Amino acid sequence: MNTDSLPLDSGSAVHPLPLVNIVAKDPSFRGIENRRLIESLRVMMAIIAGLLMLDASAAAQRPLSLAILAFSVYAAALFWKAATGATSIQQSLFYWLDALWFLLFLSLATEFRTQYFLFLFFPVFFAAWRAGYRESLAISAFSGLASMVIIALGDPSISWTRILALPLSLFIVGPLFVTLTRGEAATRKSQAFVARIVEGFDPRRGFDSVIPQLIADIAVQMGASAAILALRGGEGGHRVFCWEGEDGSSELSESAALPLAEQALSLSSDVAFGWSGARHWWERDREIAIGPSGAVLSPSLADHQTLRALAGIFGKTRLMAVSLASPGIGHVRLILAGESIDIQAQTVGMLVHIVDQVGPSVENTCLRERLAIEAIDTERARIGRDLHDSAIQPYIGLKFAIEAVQRRAGSDNPVAPDLARLVDMATDELATMRDVISGLRGAPGKGGALLSSAVRRQASRFEQLFGIRVDVSVDGEMPVSRRIAGEMFHIVAEGLSNIRRHTQARQASISLRSVDGILVLSISNPNDIGQSGGRGFRPVSLTERAVALGGSVELDYSGNRTTVTIRVPVPSGKEVKK
Repeated sequence: MNTDSLPLDSGSAVHPLPLVNIVAKDPSFRGIENRRLIESLRVMMAIIAGLLMLDASAAAQRPLSLAILAFSVYAAALFWKAATGATSIQQSLFYWLDALWFLLFLSLATEFRTQYFLFLFFPVFFAAWRAGYRESLAISAFSGLASMVIIALGDPSISWTRILALPLSLFIVGPLFVTLTRGEAATRKSQAFVARIVEGFDPRRGFDSVIPQLIADIAVQMGASAAILALRGGEGGHRVFCWEGEDGSSELSESAALPLAEQALSLSSDVAFGWSGARHWWERDREIAIGPSGAVLSPSLADHQTLRALAGIFGKTRLMAVSLASPGIGHVRLILAGESIDIQAQTVGMLVHIVDQVGPSVENTCLRERLAIEAIDTERARIGRDLHDSAIQPYIGLKFAIEAVQRRAGSDNPVAPDLARLVDMATDELATMRDVISGLRGAPGKGGALLSSAVRRQASRFEQLFGIRVDVSVDGEMPVSRRIAGEMFHIVAEGLSNIRRHTQARQASISLRSVDGILVLSISNPNDIGQSGGRGFRPVSLTERAVALGGSVELDYSGNRTTVTIRVPVPSGKEVKK
């Protein structure tokens, strides 16, 4: 595997990622490197301490050499444990021990205290890197105070300027180390998150499947409790995906999405915003605006009013808003809200970096889905034309021939009832095929109506052919596209076929309804007498069809009935119109 880049998706262009992304997303690799680095530097500190000891006075060399020898053994032992993969040496205790060792050197040295004082920066820096910021500040404060006491007691004649100079430098550099380390840690965390998101992108799942998960991941990463992604496509349609920590993800209806999308998209398109509303009367609202070049800007009055209005809609005092770099999709705005969001220029910049990195993946997913839909519609129309010419016309001829035979036989002929049933069956088949071809050839807005009528005719035909009565219940309108309607019809046909082939049931029921944006299809039948309902049976073909639509299949054997429930996400209003 080439570690210089990672693919954005499995079926599109490859976008390079820095090597640091690979390292950041592999904690074990980074941990091994850190252990080797820090423990190697500790051994180096022991060597440097020994070299500095050579210039010490004869009275100080003996105790100092013993202390340095003991520290060398301590450093070598930790290096060996790091080389063998031990993780216990990462505890903050060892950085406190380092500080104590170096304070011991400081107390044993005489005229070379300044050189040994510099060793105290080692535990301060690496504690901030590995143990945490608070631990580093605590070690910095302890080492500074202790070194001040040691210097004052070791040389009573020393001036207060020199006594204060060294510890104060530690107090200043310690927080500076913490600040730098915090920035590096935040960058590393952001890179690891982006690498994980980009690597996990699967464009085959479709835009409507990957976007809700993406919003949730980014919101959790940034400490938000609510988020929306509003977009306006090139055709002018508006869509809004919402996420809340407790309720999960959902998409607003087109009527509800329009006003919210218009408000969110009215913000300056090339600017990222951070907003913190005043919580008390003595505070002021805080605004951060970052332009395309990364420069901090002053938000316009219109943006100020929009941010305030959006904060009111969310019911939060803090929010961030960034644009998604995706010209192939349209105008997209991501807004995060939550009281735990850290409204700073660095945080807003981090969100901009995350969104810029995942933008190409989102755009690839959307464009891939559009191409697939266009290809499917074109192929469907072609198949519809072929079926009309090759299947409809022969069926019409067959129906006319049966009707001619029926007229010649007369109403008093013994085969007249059979001929009448054949005419009805041919008529029903023609109606079903016309509906199917109408959908294939692109008749708009008939997905739900086609599905309801086709399921009822399929149930009636199933009863005529196999003597199994099928009760059909369709609850309201089915807001589905022609593609979903066709797939669901095949699932119904497959479910009824399973009942005929695998059970002795003479009755079945079909329930079709839409619940909270999910199309729910239930197919049930009574269990065979003396049997448990075929618990080992798994409808493989039916499950594959449902999963291909982003849905799921659930089997229930409770009571004396077996029920197969298929749940499929209802496509957005924009897709239904196709």
